[in-house]
Amino acid sequence: MRYENRLSQRYHVLQRRNIGCRPNLHRDLELVYVCRGRCLLHTGGRAWPMGAGCLALLFPNQVHFFEDQGENECYLLVCSPDEFPEYQGVFQNQMPEVPVADCAGAELPALFRRLLELAQEVKGDGDPFRRGRLRGYALALLSTALPLFQMTAVGTGASTVRRLLDYCDANYMQPITLEQAARALGLSPYRICHICEERLHVSFHRFLCALRLERAKDLLSSTGDTVTQIGYGVGFGSLRAFNRQFRAYTGMTPTDYRVQCSRR
Repeated sequence: MRYENRLSQRYHVLQRRNIGCRPNLHRDLELVYVCRGRCLLHTGGRAWPMGAGCLALLFPNQVHFFEDQGENECYLLVCSPDEFPEYQGVFQNQMPEVPVADCAGAELPALFRRLLELAQEVKGDGDPFRRGRLRGYALALLSTALPLFQMTAVGTGASTVRRLLDYCDANYMQPITLEQAARALGLSPYRICHICEERLHVSFHRFLCALRLERAKDLLSSTGDTVTQIGYGVGFGSLRAFNRQFRAYTGMTPTDYRVQCSRR
């Protein structure tokens, strides 16, 4: 399971062939619209079939993955919920009862296409109005999509998972132990281990390590901080431990990863 962190990019917009991916979660909103073909969305312990005209809506910190069912082509939008204060109450207290809706005939494809065009503009961030236009089209897309889903209040189980994820997200740069997390959340260490294994499919320590490494990847690609500063800054107790874990996670050293990012 991968914890993704896209802090360097407010709106991640793609048109992809074959949306299949391994289990992941992130603190962003994710919308996937199937243009053609079929796939399965796996989330909440269920598989949801998607065909052409279907939209998947995934809220922050919701474990999920997609499985291809032959060739498919999809639009993908990932963006921070903080960009839409109009819907903060929805994101914090509710979830889609069913994460997939049939949107055939809606204006969603046109909105996705315009977002993609804006995201790919050559002048990019040099345009002072670009972010406002991106937010405008993303808000229009979200305002069109949300009414298509029946919302339900976050249940106790989901609320506990969200509390755990939010706690780790806010404290990963500190040397957190399982016992400290349990005390802070008013849960037993066994309960936290059970949540991680059942809902996240990894141990507590592996999840925490993945969160730190994804943050380190973002910092390596978007800042001039030294490898040492980044390693200690994301919560590793030594540079040696950071280098070892980073190589095991990515297949390369932090320095090599930074060089690779600079060539893109």
